[in-house]
Amino acid sequence: MRPSPTARRCGAAGRARGRAGRAVVPVLVAALAAGGVTACSGSGQAPGGAARTPATATATASSVPTSPAVPGTSPTVGGEAMAWANRFCAGLAGWEASVRVQVSRPEPTPSVAGQSPAERLRGEVRARLNGVAEATDQLLSDLRATGVPTTGAGKAVESELSSLAAQLKADVSHLQAMATAPVGGLGELRAQAAEVHDVVAGALTEVQQSVDRIAGLDPGGELSSALASAPMCEVLRSGMASGAPSGSPSG
Repeated sequence: MRPSPTARRCGAAGRARGRAGRAVVPVLVAALAAGGVTACSGSGQAPGGAARTPATATATASSVPTSPAVPGTSPTVGGEAMAWANRFCAGLAGWEASVRVQVSRPEPTPSVAGQSPAERLRGEVRARLNGVAEATDQLLSDLRATGVPTTGAGKAVESELSSLAAQLKADVSHLQAMATAPVGGLGELRAQAAEVHDVVAGALTEVQQSVDRIAGLDPGGELSSALASAPMCEVLRSGMASGAPSGSPSG
């Protein structure tokens, strides 16, 4: 029985190695890189004609780690929409908690010896004004960073967020004007504190309505589903369920 062409080549290669060992190495490396060398043993065609897969290659492929899913996202359905919903609701939830505290449970203003009740109340009202304005500025920054979702409703979401941002900017301008306006006695200060409360209550309503409109842009779609199930949106709904903030200024 005559040896196969592959066997003849392998035998010749074995004899050549004895005569030109070092010279063959670069040639073999180049041939392996080009995929043009047929192994003499341990590989080649398995019975039935199927190519064998080296054990090391199988182990390497099975050991490659997959990218971890973002907490609260689905790796298969609406993953990008879920990630966007979490970022979007996280910014709103942080703002909601901050402004609610500013109105309902503000930090007490420091007592100053000889300070009149009106002066103390003025400091408290100014602190509320500044706190709400700063929190709203931060929300506007967060919304810009969040961007729009990569869904079919992206353009409509962008339009809705632009409207919300414009309203929130108007609220900030109103608060800043109040903070610099001259205020007289206790009556005027209490009225100003009540106005801060109304501005915050109105902004909370605006945000809730905006979220509802965004969810309604693709009813039953991946964006509305993400807004309904994202963990941070559940946190936002929990905070919004508290209703308008309570609390009145001291003095």
